[in-house]
Amino acid sequence: MMKAKLSNLSSLKLGLILLLFTFSFMSCLEDFGSDYRNNDVAVEADFDYQFDVTGPGNLLLDGLNGNVEIIGITNSSEIIVYGTRRVESNSRSDAEWFLDRVNVQIIIENEQLTVRTDQPIDTDGRNVNVNYFVRLPRDWFVEVENNNGEVSISQMNESVNVDVDNGEIDMAFINGNIDADLTNGNIYLNDLRGNVNTDLTNGNIFADLMLLPGGILDMEVINGQVNLTIPSTTSAQLRAEVTNGGISASGLPLQNTQSTPKSLRGRLGSGNGTINLETVNGSISIVGQ
Repeated sequence: MMKAKLSNLSSLKLGLILLLFTFSFMSCLEDFGSDYRNNDVAVEADFDYQFDVTGPGNLLLDGLNGNVEIIGITNSSEIIVYGTRRVESNSRSDAEWFLDRVNVQIIIENEQLTVRTDQPIDTDGRNVNVNYFVRLPRDWFVEVENNNGEVSISQMNESVNVDVDNGEIDMAFINGNIDADLTNGNIYLNDLRGNVNTDLTNGNIFADLMLLPGGILDMEVINGQVNLTIPSTTSAQLRAEVTNGGISASGLPLQNTQSTPKSLRGRLGSGNGTINLETVNGSISIVGQ
């Protein structure tokens, strides 16, 4: 009888152990398969920083995912950086937990202000965005690096450099040199007065600008179009080339023209400037007005 009781007790213990193991294993499977990509719940928090400045400097904004808007203010003596941190996940508790790990980092060194998104590299499928709005003196230099999102910059009097992976670049009313590098998306340039250099992999360029005397305009696209509008009084040496596509030009007093189905060369005005346009797969349109 004693042996039978021991045997039953051992069986009971074994059953409990197997049950606990099964529960633990299923819990691990549940954790392993947790899908934060449902993104049914969004949690966000605002931020706001202000800095007094006494002269020109350099702003570096290093974002990851989100939109950036920068506007220069005349006769301003302060920089305002504000925006929203936002996390989308499958539960409010998880979104709030992850939002605490998404921060805006501010670094001030000499005449440079660095604003940087600081967050875990692996988001496990959560949507994480930090949207920035910046107001600063017009005589500051601006540099923006962003992975995904729209970048809009306007009313600046110094150089602007923008590097975006996926999104859109929109720049207007800038009296300084422009350098725009975009992998996927469109570039919009309006009323710019300075040297312009754009590098685009997939997308289109829409530009309406003025080339200063002796200025340089260089636009390259791998897959997409270049649509350029310039004053008919522009002075420059013009070169446009396509590999697969066509070239059209209208409203421009082009002299010493050399034209083929894939290239166009000529002189505008006295030729005191340079315009280089190039696409691999796409067309080029140049309009004078």
